[in-house]
Amino acid sequence: MSSKRAQEDKQLYSFIKGIFDTAIKSANSEEMLGEMSMSKETFIKGFRYTNSEIKMRTPAVVRVCKMAQERLKESITEDINLYEGTSLYCTGVQVTGDHICEMAALDIAFGIWVTDILSEADKMDELNNLLPEEFDYNSKIFIDLHHSNDVYERVAYVCNAAETDTEIAKVLDRIIALLPQEKIAKGIDNFDKLAWDIHDIFLKEYYDIVIQRENLVRILDSSLDISRLPSLSMAALESEYHEKMGLASQLDKLDFTAATLLTPAQHYYDLDISTVHNEKAIKAFNKINELIVSNPYEICGIFYVLKRKQDYRYWAMGPFATAVCFAAKRLPWTSKLEYEEPNGEIEITNADMYLPKYKISMFDGANKSYELLNMSQVIYHLSGGGILPRRLNSYRAEKAILKQNGVPDEEVNYITDMAAVLAEIDKRSEYYGAYGVIDDEESSDEQPIEIADDAIDSIKVIVKDIQDRIKKANTENHLIEEQRRKLQKEYDELKRIYQQEHRELVDLRNYVFNQDDESQEDTSAVDLKIDYPYTAKHNVIVFGGHETWSKAIKPLFANVRFISRDTLPNPDMIKNADIVWVQANSIGHSKYYKILDVVRTYRIPLRYFAYASAEKCAEQIVIEDMK
Repeated sequence: MSSKRAQEDKQLYSFIKGIFDTAIKSANSEEMLGEMSMSKETFIKGFRYTNSEIKMRTPAVVRVCKMAQERLKESITEDINLYEGTSLYCTGVQVTGDHICEMAALDIAFGIWVTDILSEADKMDELNNLLPEEFDYNSKIFIDLHHSNDVYERVAYVCNAAETDTEIAKVLDRIIALLPQEKIAKGIDNFDKLAWDIHDIFLKEYYDIVIQRENLVRILDSSLDISRLPSLSMAALESEYHEKMGLASQLDKLDFTAATLLTPAQHYYDLDISTVHNEKAIKAFNKINELIVSNPYEICGIFYVLKRKQDYRYWAMGPFATAVCFAAKRLPWTSKLEYEEPNGEIEITNADMYLPKYKISMFDGANKSYELLNMSQVIYHLSGGGILPRRLNSYRAEKAILKQNGVPDEEVNYITDMAAVLAEIDKRSEYYGAYGVIDDEESSDEQPIEIADDAIDSIKVIVKDIQDRIKKANTENHLIEEQRRKLQKEYDELKRIYQQEHRELVDLRNYVFNQDDESQEDTSAVDLKIDYPYTAKHNVIVFGGHETWSKAIKPLFANVRFISRDTLPNPDMIKNADIVWVQANSIGHSKYYKILDVVRTYRIPLRYFAYASAEKCAEQIVIEDMK
């Protein structure tokens, strides 16, 4: 490390230590503690200002400040201290992620995230083997299609108990170890993106204030010429005085704005727009409310992973703590609506389920809060605890087909929404514990009956024999259940292969039919109203096709990969695709069979174009991509 860099690091450490010292000294202010209704000890511990915590936080904040400088120096060209705002954000009085875990039941969110992933990864057996049979957890009311409450409440219990129980903490670490590394890496990437988006929104406003202030100070300094004051008239002196006082007043306003700007970020969970006051803070607060998080359970879950790893993000707080608050505020059960029993039917519409946009006063006229609810929170309220599924099939292509065939919009939505919900019920995972456990200590209101000792001994022998038989039977049942699941998996795989090959045969049948009946292309035309060039949501690869066909279809897509019919296919070219299309009227047999081998190996869906027309083929790609 260069001496200059070492000196900069030393200055940064000293600067951050000074901010922490100032924060701790503020704990001696009786007025401030009175406003917050807490003791000095509670303040120090609650906002993580103990000596041991500051020792952990300081290097983490230094690291984040350096990262922030690299992010901001391209957009902020003025010569100003780009550490200042980030260090104030990370070291100020802030609602910690740990506080939000308790306030918003984030251990349940962690349980849902973990169970979603392990269910998808076919690791529910491993998870169930780790979970305790007996646990004590007071949960909110939930109705979840994907998992029974027994599953994620047990995960939540482990997550919560790990704070004080070292053996349970080991179980939590084993559960985290079950998670595929790519899922954790993706979660951290999404967590980082959200945190840094929040950081950049507030810090750009902060440095805009700093630049305005420095410009005002520069103007004020340049206009101070004491030598010319004796030559000025009284009117000129008065004008000079008012001008300087105006500049000083502007400086005071900027100082106040800077001092209060970060408060909405540091206390995001507790605030709504009505409690944010200065113009720049309101602007930043509104901007972060426009950010979209596709899976708040993932953000909450990753926080626990980072906490267990003692990651720098956990200790730095600042935007990372705000990201946890942001996700927590979008969970179904964290709105300020009171619980009510289900009343009537509801209709789930396909939209961004976590984007706040509904006024809370719609359901509670007495509630004057300016908080906005998202779709998942409204559905949780109306259904009396229902958690909106995370992976509902949108059926966009099917909706288009239904509408094209004259089905009314209301019926289309009802059909596809019910299909989406019902399709998830069969996939719902359950918790199963050990077998053969008999509770022989149940209380009874009946009066005790005196029984001879030898009779008791005989009864014990009989009970023991019955218990052993039950345990043996349940063990056999467990083995049978494992065998059933194994066979079910094999069946599901065979069913998947059959459905895939059936779909390919349908495509080939349509292709052959359309070759025999060229008029089919014209008579079956459907107006899908596609905006070209279309950006595919999946990784799509296309093989084959004449040169004229390729030239016509390529401009219709922004990100679809077209492989020339003269190019020899190979696994590296195909293995990362989500779907492969083949234009069968122009591809060699050897190349076709090579493609077939690769897609079978990597379980990639294979589709065939049913038409020669580039436009009709493009519609096929779009419809399949919408599913």
